[in-house]
Order: sequence, then structure tokens, then C-alpha cells
Amino acid sequence: MTMKKTTGRTIRCYGPAALAVVGMLLPCAALAATAPDAGAAAPVQAPADADPFRFTSDAGLIMWQVKPVAAADFELVWRVIRQRVASSTHEGAKALLASMTIYAPGISTPDSVTYVFRIDPVIPAASYSPTFLLFETKLFERAEADELFATMSGALVAGNAVSTMPLKYIR
Repeated sequence: MTMKKTTGRTIRCYGPAALAVVGMLLPCAALAATAPDAGAAAPVQAPADADPFRFTSDAGLIMWQVKPVAAADFELVWRVIRQRVASSTHEGAKALLASMTIYAPGISTPDSVTYVFRIDPVIPAASYSPTFLLFETKLFERAEADELFATMSGALVAGNAVSTMPLKYIR
């Protein structure tokens, strides 16, 4: 953590690991804060197979926890996806990647490197899932898509390696 003094205010700046922890805890805190009381009707829950890479908000974040030794592999997969989409005529995939900015971390922990994908603006009803780009767009032969998916999956840390966060504009 670093401290910066600006116009009489102290601002605390946390590293990517803290951002990732906050990003994973905020949805839980939001759920707890909006928990219905015992007398209220049960809320409608999203189906179990809901796509976590589909946003209904103004913008979104996807945070990937990657093994430090596999960071180059993770970056390579996304570089190949971007190059293939850029050289294609698939307008849906082009629009998807045009709204996505990928940030690599400046620092990492010994256990993980956090990559942050900023989605802004969100394309309504679109899935930002890598499986959509690899398999459903038909831009990759099946064997190549399988290999890229395996490389990306192998680069992720065990457990909850991916988290998403919907964002709303403050107006």
C-alpha cells in the first residue's frame, strides 16, 4: 500500500492483489446488504447456468487470477484471439473486443498475477466468455481452439480464478 497526500487528504493506493480481493468481496457484501427480511417473498434467482461473462450493466470487470509462471501463456492466448478476430469479418467478435481493454498487472504476488479486463461499454446480450470467441465464432479450427483453451485454463490458479463485477455509471 502507498500513501499519497493531496490537498490535505490522504489517499491509500492498494496493489492489484488488494483490488482482486475487494472485487471478489464486493458482490458478497452487496448480497448481504440486500438480503430480504424473513417476512418478504423470496427473490427470483438467476438460473444455475447463467453466463457470468454476460453483463446487463453499463460496464463490467473480469478479473483473472493467473499463475505467475504461466502469465506469458495467458497473454499469448489473448494475443492470438485478438489477432484472429482483427483479421476476420466476424462483426460480433470485433465489437466485443473493441469494448474490451485488457490490463496487465504492474506487480504480482508469489501465488498469482491479476489481469483485469474492463468492458466499456457493455454490448447487451453478448457473452465476453473466451469459449464464445474460441468455439462459437468459428474463427478457430476445433483442434486449435481446444489447444488455446487448454493453455488458458492451465494458466489459471486453482479455485476461483475468474471473477466478474458489473459496473454502473455514476451520473
